[in-house]
Amino acid sequence: MSGIQQNQDLKYVIVKIAEGILRGRMVTSLYGTEYCSFKGIPYAKPPVGQLRFKPPEPPVGWDGVRDALSEGNVCLQKSYSGSGLVGDEDCLFLNVYTPSVPALGQTGAAKAVMVWIHGGAFTTGSGNADRFGPDYLIREDIVLVTINYRLGALGFLSLEDGVLPGNAGMKDQVEALRWVRRNIGHFGGDPGRVTIFGQSAGAASVHLHTMSPMSAGLFHGAISQSGCALNNWSLATGARQSALRLGKELGCHSDSLDDLLQFLTSVPASSLVDAQYRVVTNELRLRMSGVVFTPVVEKNSTAVGTTFLPDEPLALLKAGRVHKVPQVIGFNSKEGIWMWQRMSNQPAFFVGIDKNFEFVLPNMLGLQPSTEKSKTLAARVKKHYFGEQPVSEHTQDEFVELATDQIFAMPIRQAVQLQAARTAEKIYHYHFVHDGKLGHAKRFLDRSSIPGVTHSDELGYLFLPSRIPVSPEPSDVIVMKHMVRMWTNFAKTGDPNIPNKSEEGVTWVPFSQSEPNCLEIDERLVLRQDVRQDHFQLWDEVVGECDILT
Repeated sequence: MSGIQQNQDLKYVIVKIAEGILRGRMVTSLYGTEYCSFKGIPYAKPPVGQLRFKPPEPPVGWDGVRDALSEGNVCLQKSYSGSGLVGDEDCLFLNVYTPSVPALGQTGAAKAVMVWIHGGAFTTGSGNADRFGPDYLIREDIVLVTINYRLGALGFLSLEDGVLPGNAGMKDQVEALRWVRRNIGHFGGDPGRVTIFGQSAGAASVHLHTMSPMSAGLFHGAISQSGCALNNWSLATGARQSALRLGKELGCHSDSLDDLLQFLTSVPASSLVDAQYRVVTNELRLRMSGVVFTPVVEKNSTAVGTTFLPDEPLALLKAGRVHKVPQVIGFNSKEGIWMWQRMSNQPAFFVGIDKNFEFVLPNMLGLQPSTEKSKTLAARVKKHYFGEQPVSEHTQDEFVELATDQIFAMPIRQAVQLQAARTAEKIYHYHFVHDGKLGHAKRFLDRSSIPGVTHSDELGYLFLPSRIPVSPEPSDVIVMKHMVRMWTNFAKTGDPNIPNKSEEGVTWVPFSQSEPNCLEIDERLVLRQDVRQDHFQLWDEVVGECDILT
């Protein structure tokens, strides 16, 4: 059952899915064309009560027609303004945008599907249209799905045992992909052509899905923007101790894991989320992470078929245990502006970095602080970026370069190199350098005072937010068209290049050991093999000395 209903000035769209009948609406895009919008669709049972912290369960069906006209609850989190909490524990909803739905009794070519996984350090964000409007992508004739998933302690608390192994938020994402496989055909989408894409924590999530046994067969291409599974902040360490600290912060002083779980299941969700920010250790801050509740390795998980991440990502990449799908992975030119502007008014932070520079070395190196090797390599990295200067609030440019590499670019590059060496699947590497008016962070987070493309800026060239309008320059429109065409063509074909036509005369050639190709994305596209060469050469040498890739 599907079709269109007219009601005064509104045009509704009816679709029958596995769980029941949905009523969406026809919307006119920025470009004057109509598309179908279905919002606030539950893809799992509400994870409340005794289902808190548990893996998601399939949704319950409904009788009659369910309105899908407005977005569901965002997951409980701090508001962007910092003034209290927003959202609800009942938050497992997704949105579907499609050029058209199959009319009753008719068939047509199913469209490629793109599933967006939002970022936000695994603690904030949603798939809502206030930031991720579909107008740019939908006109390339694809179906777009945006999802919510549990965040912070509600999504990523782990006791590192068989009772609460963790990764509930990642398993939410898996459940959303299962919903897509089951239902997307009713929206004109092809369940055999699903691309997952995400940014920051969403990009790390995408990368983790490429090595998760739970995600096998649920997608056919992956795009990771400014994040991967090797980033310091993408994987938690000491998860059990973090859970115990959270319990003590809320008043549970028992060291019994059973008591702790019972206590944390019973406290108000708002108290839990509010307290999670108070258990961040100083070491995490100095490592430029500051995130406690993130994905974990489930080494003690016992339930068959419910282990999301069975081993360390580095070990899985080294072993080539990655799903056989093409990938796009890249980063922005000045990602570290984000960290500088977040910390620039905290001189004690820079003093801490200067005195404890060993903490800057990535976790993936496997170094123990205070060892001779750790001290030597830390001194070498520090001198490379800062020369003889101390790290301080006066070393803005140097700190931005370090943060760009340490937090984002270097681990991403290492992941690309590993996959190119150990898998046969194509991996397309990019470097986004266009500093324009559509920059996402500049519009939403007031980070326009420093020139350069900071963390999340590229999102403004893929999505049309429903707030903070802007008048783009002609160069911004060109870059937006580049991004949208390459991303959607990758979703359609597994290759970002336009068939029989290279974009601006450039063919995006996959990365390989012999040809480390990287597409520089600007008004003019350029294929390069020397992106951040001086910095990456240093890190290649540091990684080589730690002997972690053999």
